[in-house]
Amino acid sequence: MSRWLSVEVLDDISDNGLDDADRQRFGFNIVITAADVSDAYPFDEEIATLLIAASVTTAWGTDLFGRSKSNLPTGNGPYVSIMLTGGPAPLRTHNAGRAGRVAYRRLTAQVVARAASSTTAYTKAQAAFAALVPVRNTTVAATSP
Repeated sequence: MSRWLSVEVLDDISDNGLDDADRQRFGFNIVITAADVSDAYPFDEEIATLLIAASVTTAWGTDLFGRSKSNLPTGNGPYVSIMLTGGPAPLRTHNAGRAGRVAYRRLTAQVVARAASSTTAYTKAQAAFAALVPVRNTTVAATSP
């Protein structure tokens, strides 16, 4: 469980071309500033929790996938994938202690929607965008894949 201070969009929804199954892809990148850093990883599970709660997706392995070992189905979709992409250096504060303890991590991820129909893929990307962008000062518990 992490305490998310904010979700910021690094770029707007963009056309990512076709995947190997000839499905259209639309995606965007986000940075999450999170406190309680010991609980911040794997934060893709926390992103999944929000997407499932907003009815953007239903469950890991059904229409939601993440991490490099995920095998997406060959169907038309729509499917959403979450890829962890690192992030900028963490933030420290004056009161974090002499050891330089990290106060906030800035975690980044790419969220991509894909479907046989360009309209369906874009609509799913818009739904994921709308579910994540307004998150502020929220405690998020993970949904395990």
